[in-house]
Amino acid sequence: MSADGDWKITTHTPRGDFDWFISIVTTGESFTGTLDIVEDKMTLDEGRIDGNELTWTSTMKKPRVLKFTARATVEGDEITGEFKMGMFGNRPFEGRRVGPAEEEPVSA
Repeated sequence: MSADGDWKITTHTPRGDFDWFISIVTTGESFTGTLDIVEDKMTLDEGRIDGNELTWTSTMKKPRVLKFTARATVEGDEITGEFKMGMFGNRPFEGRRVGPAEEEPVSA
């Protein structure tokens, strides 16, 4: 399973659905990268790989400080998962691997 690359995901939040971008670079059973959302661009921290399962944390700094904990499953070029977003609860997402042409996050 290779999770390397850029992913466009749709995250379902209380404010509606948003298209966000994840970039992943794997190294053995760990990974680094970024989560690019409408308000902020965050690093993927504590990235762990177990088979086709990924887990990581990220910290949003604007418009407010909020720690995300994420779990995702990669199947080929598809990704599904869930963000635990502090007081905003658990928010599901799904998406696909994309090329470099799609760069900016936009609301859905």
